Amino acid sequence: MSFGKKLAGNLKKYMLVYTIITALVAVIVGSSIPLIAKFSPKAFKSIVMLLAAITIFPSMILLRGEKLSSALKRIRYVLIVILYAYALSPMLAYFVSAKISNPDIRIGFLAANTVPASAASIGYVMLAEGDLELATASIFILVAIGTVLIPAYLYIYASMMTVSVPILEIVKPVVAVLVVPLVIGQLARRYIIKKKGVSFVESELKPYLSASTVLVMLLLIFILISRKAVLIVKNPYTTLEILLTYSSIVFIIIMIGLAVSKLLKLGYRVHQAIMFLSITKNESVAAAVATCGFGPTAALAPALIPSIQPVLAIAYLHAEKLVKRICHQA
Repeated sequence: MSFGKKLAGNLKKYMLVYTIITALVAVIVGSSIPLIAKFSPKAFKSIVMLLAAITIFPSMILLRGEKLSSALKRIRYVLIVILYAYALSPMLAYFVSAKISNPDIRIGFLAANTVPASAASIGYVMLAEGDLELATASIFILVAIGTVLIPAYLYIYASMMTVSVPILEIVKPVVAVLVVPLVIGQLARRYIIKKKGVSFVESELKPYLSASTVLVMLLLIFILISRKAVLIVKNPYTTLEILLTYSSIVFIIIMIGLAVSKLLKLGYRVHQAIMFLSITKNESVAAAVATCGFGPTAALAPALIPSIQPVLAIAYLHAEKLVKRICHQA
């Protein structure tokens, strides 16, 4: 087994452990040696945006854009994914986050629940033996339409919360961390496939791309949490509040998803693809948008959520027998 495959396998297996350790180290370092807190807001925003783009770019190469046409044949299922991701999740986030008193933290929490799933979500679909083709095509569509919906949602949220922010400040990070990586990533994928073939991307290159995504994501989490380590130490209730509120949203989406799948008689494989794309979010995008649009405090929720998101996803994986009893086996 190559070094890349060993590294990617190790990071995937112990991702939750590494995320928690990174968060704890960030709190300790950030509260005792507040070096990152001394960065100017402009420099900090640039760093976050760059790291977010680097985190997302490898997944855009792995995203199989050639499967997009298959989604048009199964538009019914794709529409359900879109409704869960861009209607149900944002709506729930808005209502359940009402108790978060700090407006910056709340807007960051809303951003964390408005972004689409990442290509890494396909890993959960695969483990659940869900419909991989549907998941791949759906993520491509979620990312594409998210470039319009994310700025629109956050601008509306900000207006409702009387938070003043120019729409351009929300659009810029979305373009930088979603549109640019998507376009360049897909062009790079086509070029590599033309020169080396699909098997090279899927077998030899994929482990290195996956590993780089996780490593840069951990660095991004460290920087985001370090910046607000003092706030976390002084007010640990805020951290607990973010994690519990996010967990409640995931639980509600799962309950609604099971009920809808039973009502519409969706097969197990289709249901799992829809669910994992609905309960997992690309927090790197949320962090960049929150930081650049609203400030470092707004990035606290996107920085903390990756420590609980894998726990919830894995817990749902273990409910496989119950889900199969509820959903059709088709």
